[in-house]
Amino acid sequence: MCSSAPRATTCEYLIIHGPTPAVHPAPLHGADRPPGAVPPAWSFGLWLSTSFTTDYDEATVTSFVDGMAARDLPLSVFHFDCFWMRQFRWCDFAWDRRCSPIPRACCGGSRSGGCGCACGSTLHRAGVGAVRGGGGGGHLLRRPDGTVWQDDHWQAGRALVDFTSPAARDWYAGKLRALLDMGVDAFKTDFGERIPTDVVYADGSDPERMHNYYSLIYNQTVHDVLAERRGPGEAVLFARSATVGGQRLPVHWGGDCESTFEAMAESLRGGLSLGLGGFGFWSHDIGGFEGRPDPAVFQAVGGVRAAVVAQPAARQRFLPGAVAVRRGVRGRCCGPSRSSRRG
Repeated sequence: MCSSAPRATTCEYLIIHGPTPAVHPAPLHGADRPPGAVPPAWSFGLWLSTSFTTDYDEATVTSFVDGMAARDLPLSVFHFDCFWMRQFRWCDFAWDRRCSPIPRACCGGSRSGGCGCACGSTLHRAGVGAVRGGGGGGHLLRRPDGTVWQDDHWQAGRALVDFTSPAARDWYAGKLRALLDMGVDAFKTDFGERIPTDVVYADGSDPERMHNYYSLIYNQTVHDVLAERRGPGEAVLFARSATVGGQRLPVHWGGDCESTFEAMAESLRGGLSLGLGGFGFWSHDIGGFEGRPDPAVFQAVGGVRAAVVAQPAARQRFLPGAVAVRRGVRGRCCGPSRSSRRG
């Protein structure tokens, strides 16, 4: 393995000795969750998402879940992307009541359709309201002069949670528990990269080394909350960033690729590379994310998906797990009860 921090001029090699590749897997995989551990069965179905192309009111949510059923298209999860929160506050975990005055009804009402609910957000990033609350509590990354670190990348005034602080993790986990109480089944742990190095961590960690490691403790915090509330066998992420050890926290997807055949090939190469690095599960956006995909791209990916489903169960664990559709639809939603998806 080789890892290097930003702007580094040297590369650090970590060598784990053993007479065969099967020896001493624990340092790589963690004895509690090797990469062969299977995510919940419902996560292997189709995930439907809409990104920034929809309204998230209850009627729209229900229409998309029902529309999939009417077309005989099996749906496991409907994913709310960041617009389930108020506009330009896509990080404070406060439901936009203009879209759905009763969030619990939106999450639970469409569950009769048999699909689960996933909420997506810039989960490690804090918006204006969260900076006021989290900054005062010492839960956000700070600059060497003691002020809260902020910039205007992607969203003006963003800040980052300091996951090296136990108090910050508890504060953040409390916000996730409130969403789980509404009926959410999974979280999209978006971003996790572009971590600054001109910061001071609560536990004194080296900012250069934390650049990659941050993604692990970010995803671990969210995964732990899911395991606590839903049970270890039901915890699953829709994760974007990872480093060594992240394979214990599936599922990861390939990010925002273009809607082209070339990008599809790049996604497949990336997924194969990730698998060789010890990650047992990976996913991708059907049809891509950037641009309007040609119908042939959907058809090609659909053929690959059909081949995956046809494989024996013993081989499925090494193939794409939860797949998210992110383009070509106009609706947000949550889905049905977890109990209706079991068996």
